[in-house]
Amino acid sequence: MPFEGLCETLLRGGVAPRHVRRYLRELDDHLADLTEAQRIAGYDPANAAIRAQAQLGSEAELVAAMLAQPSLRTLAARAPWLVFGLLPPLAALAAFFLAALPLAIIVKTQGMILGHAIAAPVGFRLFAHGVEIASDLLLGPLLAALLVAAALRQRMTGLWPGIGVAVIALLGMHMQVLFPEAGRHGGHLEIAPALLMIRHLDPGHWPLLAAQLFLTLLPAAGLAGFRGPG
Repeated sequence: MPFEGLCETLLRGGVAPRHVRRYLRELDDHLADLTEAQRIAGYDPANAAIRAQAQLGSEAELVAAMLAQPSLRTLAARAPWLVFGLLPPLAALAAFFLAALPLAIIVKTQGMILGHAIAAPVGFRLFAHGVEIASDLLLGPLLAALLVAAALRQRMTGLWPGIGVAVIALLGMHMQVLFPEAGRHGGHLEIAPALLMIRHLDPGHWPLLAAQLFLTLLPAAGLAGFRGPG
């Protein structure tokens, strides 16, 4: 593949993949034009290709031209502390609140609030527990997988994405939906880091919490055999 080494060098230098793809297309087109010009000038195909490559510039020169433009580098490359340190817990918090929003809307619009309690029919209880389980098992692991995928795509080392996954796992955002015994009104929805919920966590949630932790850490396995630029 032409410019394959250049592609890897640019990605490892933090240049956004979309800019790398565009740059390589432009180089391919320019190299083809230079080669054709040399052939028209009377050089055989082999010499024409050599002369065209010399006119285009060395790989070091082509790389330097891109790395000299900081705006082409990804935010993850320019501020990894932000992307892999600060944003993951905020994203996890936002994701859980968005997941809980439909439940709050249904309770409000369907008139389920009676004083300080929630009169929830069976159908709503099943739906709420489904949202609870899906959120706990999917949201954290999905965010962790996105961090790892972004890091691998940009040829980063495992350090920063590993930190991001650890932050999400240690934060352990968890949703707990509790309803009273059958025939009684009440119930509540709680979203908080698992460590803050341990004292009043329903015993049935411990396996769910363990599965959540395992699935969140699982994407980090994709970094085990990868060695980026540092």
